[in-house]
Amino acid sequence: MLYSSLKAGFAAWTLSNSIYSSSGIGLRSKNKVRWAVMAAMNPSESLDWFNRLDINDMRSFSEHIPYLTFKPMRVFMSTKWDMAHRKKVIEDTYSFIRTFRGPLQEAILNAEGSTLASFHLNGYGDIKIVLCYDNSLRKEGVLMVSLKCASVSAPVIQIAFSLEQKSTTSRACYIGCIQGRSNKDEIKAMTKVMHGLRPHSVMLFIVQEIISVLNMTHLFGVGNTIHPHHQKYLIRLPFIHNTTFDYDSLWKELGGISEPDGWFKLPLTTERRRENEMKSNKRAMYRRRYAMMDNLSMQIRSSLAIKNSNARSTSSPKEKEDAVFSQI
Repeated sequence: MLYSSLKAGFAAWTLSNSIYSSSGIGLRSKNKVRWAVMAAMNPSESLDWFNRLDINDMRSFSEHIPYLTFKPMRVFMSTKWDMAHRKKVIEDTYSFIRTFRGPLQEAILNAEGSTLASFHLNGYGDIKIVLCYDNSLRKEGVLMVSLKCASVSAPVIQIAFSLEQKSTTSRACYIGCIQGRSNKDEIKAMTKVMHGLRPHSVMLFIVQEIISVLNMTHLFGVGNTIHPHHQKYLIRLPFIHNTTFDYDSLWKELGGISEPDGWFKLPLTTERRRENEMKSNKRAMYRRRYAMMDNLSMQIRSSLAIKNSNARSTSSPKEKEDAVFSQI
């Protein structure tokens, strides 16, 4: 045990030295000590993860995202997950990325991400739905979807998520964050031009469309009690570090059901009203809303399906086997 701890600590020390080589001496020393101690505390999981990252199909990802080297050692997705669970979800997500390639792989390897769809909003101009990676949300997910407007530098709203192969017939998507503008007037204005569909609802719909193509069987949203923000800091002060967004209320509004482990089970599809359930003065609005959703769905599914088809035709035997399991 002592030997394994020393080996893991030394490996983490060496890796952090190369990753933080351009940082100042103080920051480099701080990070080397931190990761060495964390690796020594979980030697088996740490050494397994370091070995995994050295395999060719993962090396390209870790080169683009240096923080990936130590990602399982810190809080990720849920404060209740231990390192083994964190490592599994990260590994599984990258397994899906390698299998489906296309936009999922571009999200990590392309600095601009991969555009899945676009549409026009009055007052905002052209909006792009981009599958990408954002280091600021690294604790909340592996993949992110951003709504980007040409007239605004920062994303209008983002959602972060990860994937897990729970069994050959069960695959879960975990949403760890929805982050957008907090200005209520701006949210109301955007909701109006999106035909009564709130930005948060749009983001959930987009994730639902993505995971439908990936054949996910379960969708979960992070609850307030397990949000990774609670362990973002070594010393947590509740009056400063509490989350300001109420995820529990959001998921309940979107049809979520609270689970004992702190997650909310979310619907795999967005429910639509029938014609006779609509008020007569709202029917035109609903038709425009559903037309917009159908257009986005068609674009997202087309982007993923076409590129995935090309990827599978050139995939390795192992990747083809993974793809078969993803279709079960």
